[in-house]
Amino acid sequence: MEAPPSVSDLPGHIYAYELRGPPSEPVALKVGRATNVKNRLGEWGRQCAKEVVLRGLWPPPEGTRERDASLLRGRLKPGDKARCSHRLERLIHLELADISVYSTHLTPEFLAPFPGHLNGAVPASPASPAGKKKPVRRPLTPCEECGKLHREIFTFERASRGKVKGKEWEEVVWPVMERWGRFVEMVYEDDVE
Repeated sequence: MEAPPSVSDLPGHIYAYELRGPPSEPVALKVGRATNVKNRLGEWGRQCAKEVVLRGLWPPPEGTRERDASLLRGRLKPGDKARCSHRLERLIHLELADISVYSTHLTPEFLAPFPGHLNGAVPASPASPAGKKKPVRRPLTPCEECGKLHREIFTFERASRGKVKGKEWEEVVWPVMERWGRFVEMVYEDDVE
């Protein structure tokens, strides 16, 4: 983050959509970056028959409450783009991968405020368990629906109780997108797009 943004780090949107499956399976969310989010979301529908539901965008459309924007495909109005979308996507992916691998969203500390956090600030995720080796990246397996290798899909074990139960998007993924989105805005606030 110390290096200035490169010319290729274009403004764009971060999107998240859920790949629907039976309640017995983990929650699967695709988080990616697009300069034209409507076109990108349409590509998924043409390439795979899996049922997907758009859950959110960063930055959220102006004039809407962040989680309540219309996400229906025909009514989607993405609004302004985020600065340095490549860097933003990478930061989000790093944290989501850690949460997904270690299931830190299932720990009591996950939603607890941390010392020194500011009013209204979204607390950071708890650290990965100390002493555990970083697991080897799981090999991608072809999709049962279309045979392609889908990337940037994060799976989260379903919470059986607590505030996160049934709210993996709202309490796990959205706060990560929001926190890193605000961070990148703050770091690059003086940069002109």
